[in-house]
Amino acid sequence: MISAEFAVVTFTAGNSARVLAYIPQIVRIVRDRNGSPGLSCLTWTGVAAANFSSVAYTLAVASDWNMVAVFGVNGVFCLAIVAFTVWARLRLSSTAPVSTQSEGGSADICPERRTIAVTGDSVPGKSHSRMQFFAICR
Repeated sequence: MISAEFAVVTFTAGNSARVLAYIPQIVRIVRDRNGSPGLSCLTWTGVAAANFSSVAYTLAVASDWNMVAVFGVNGVFCLAIVAFTVWARLRLSSTAPVSTQSEGGSADICPERRTIAVTGDSVPGKSHSRMQFFAICR
């Protein structure tokens, strides 16, 4: 059987190391010029909520301030990942060029080797056009 002291030390060490694992994720988000499209804010918000519910449980049941601190710091880092991702996506959307090309035409805007192309094809018998949007950011 594992002693309670060993379990607490293992828990604290493992979860403290987990805090260090958040740093590369945050650095990657900040450096990504595409707004980190593969990162799910919903998932990270859920992980943060799980950490904060663990804080509440630990306070109510175990009253272990060490565990409270570990879960709390993990929750804060999860929210930091969400905040940096939202910031990166807002930054991307605010720098994207806007085309004023009319229906049926095409536009190609290439500032800083970022290509955003919009093409439109008129659909016979329909009052709207099918629009295609391509964005390649390097």
